[in-house]
Amino acid sequence: MDQTHTTMGLVHQIGETEHKGKEGTFKIRDLILVNKPSDPFPVYVKFKGVQDMTDRLDAFSRGQFVLVRWQLRGRDWVNPEGKTVYFTDLEIAGIDLVEHVVDHDVERGPVTAPLTPVASAGEDLPRADEVPF
Repeated sequence: MDQTHTTMGLVHQIGETEHKGKEGTFKIRDLILVNKPSDPFPVYVKFKGVQDMTDRLDAFSRGQFVLVRWQLRGRDWVNPEGKTVYFTDLEIAGIDLVEHVVDHDVERGPVTAPLTPVASAGEDLPRADEVPF
C-alpha cells in the first residue's frame, strides 16, 4: 500500500494538460507549488496530476494556498533504443484549497489556522495500464 504525504504552499504554476501514449489517452499535468516565495531561495516543488486529476486542477489558480496529498511514484521504461530509463514523480492523490491562512511569514513559510478544506479533488487515482511514453 502506498503512503500518502502532504505538502502546503502557494500555487505558482499549473501546466497545460499533455496527452501521452500511442493513442494519446494518458493525461498528465504539472502543478508547481512554492514555499516562502519572498525568500531569496524559495522552494519550488513539482507535482504531477494524472488522468482525472488533470481536469480537477482547473479549480485552482496561481496564488491560492493549497494542501496537496501526494504519493511517491517511480517506474522504469525501456526506450526504443533498448535503454532502461527511470522516472520518479510526486503524484497528486488529492488537493484542497485552504482558507484561514493566518500569515505567510518569509522566514517561517505558511502559517495556518486549523485547516479548512473548501475544494477537494480526488482521493484514489486509477492507474493506467499503458506506459505514457
